[in-house]
Amino acid sequence: MRAASENLVPVTLGLGGKSPVIVERGCPLRTTVRRIAYGKLANAGQTCIAPDYALIPEEHIEDFVAAYEAEVEKLYPNIAANPDYSWVVNDHHYARLSGLLDDARAKGARVIEIGTKPGSDAASPSRMLLPALVLDATDEDVMKDEIFGPILPIVPYRQLEDAVAYINARPRPLALYFFGPEGPGRQLVLERTTSGGVTINDTILHYAQEDIPFGGIGKSGMGAYHGHEGFKTMSHAKGVFEQAKLNFGDIIRPPFGKLFDLLVSYTKTLDGAQLELGSSSGNCPGSNRLVTLRFLCAQGGPAVEALLHLGLVAIRCGHVEALPLHAVGEVILA
Repeated sequence: MRAASENLVPVTLGLGGKSPVIVERGCPLRTTVRRIAYGKLANAGQTCIAPDYALIPEEHIEDFVAAYEAEVEKLYPNIAANPDYSWVVNDHHYARLSGLLDDARAKGARVIEIGTKPGSDAASPSRMLLPALVLDATDEDVMKDEIFGPILPIVPYRQLEDAVAYINARPRPLALYFFGPEGPGRQLVLERTTSGGVTINDTILHYAQEDIPFGGIGKSGMGAYHGHEGFKTMSHAKGVFEQAKLNFGDIIRPPFGKLFDLLVSYTKTLDGAQLELGSSSGNCPGSNRLVTLRFLCAQGGPAVEALLHLGLVAIRCGHVEALPLHAVGEVILA
C-alpha cells in the first residue's frame, strides 16, 4: 500500500479476518455440520474465507460437537494417512497453531482433537495438524486473530440477536456464513451485520460465483472484483464528451446578454416552475457571477424536460440534479 500511495495507484485488497458461522435453531444438523466441516478443513483451514468460529445455540453445543466429529471422520477417514487432508504450510505456522491449542488448554478451554496423530519421525517431522474444536474459550489467543488452520472455536448463544451483537463487536469479517431457513432470522443477520460477502446454507462457495462481487470491508480489505465488479476494478472509466454543432452552450456563458435574459423569461412561463435569480462570486471557477435557478416542480413536467434539453440539469438515480456550469440549476422536487 505504501508503494501504491507513492505512485497514486488504486488498491483492491482481500485480507481475511475471523469469518463467523451462525447456525440458527431448526437447521438440519448433519447437512449443516458437513458443509461447515468442508469449508473449515479445505486446505486444512488455510484459506482466507475459511469459517473461523461457529455461533451455535447453547442447547445444541454437544449435538454439534458429536456431529462434527462424525462428519470429519467421513470426509477424511484414517486422517493421519489420508492424502486428501493437507499439511500446515510451514514449521512456523505449525508452531503457531499448536501454540493456540496449548494456550486454550492452559486457560481452561476444552479442546477436542479429531482423529489419530501420525507417528513421529525425527528425520521428517509431520506438519499434519488434526482438526480441533475449542469450547468454552473466552480471552484465549484463538479468539483474537484469524486462525488460518483446522481449529474451530464454538461460541454458544441464547438469542439470535446475541450472535449478531457478538459479530458486530468485532472487526468486520471477509465472509459470513448463515445456516437457517428464509425468514426473519436470516433477514436479521443480513441487515444488521457487515461483512465482505455472505454464503447462506453453505460455506466458502460465494467466492466461486463469478457474477457476484468478492472483496473485504474494514480490516478485511477494500474494493471488490469478480465479474462486472472485476472489470470495473481493473479498468478506468474514461468519460468522453463531444459538443454538438447546434447547442445552447454560448447562451449560458458570460457575458450574459439578451439571449440569456430571453431564456430566463421563457423558463418563468413553464408550467409548475418558479424562478429565483441571485448573484455571488467565487463559487464557480472562472465566473464572477452565479445564477441560481430554483425550480419547484411538483412532478417534473415540461420545466424539467426543457432544462434537460438546455443542458442545465441532469437526472441521476431518479433525481433531478444541477450541472456545475456557470449557470447552476438547483432543482427541488416536491
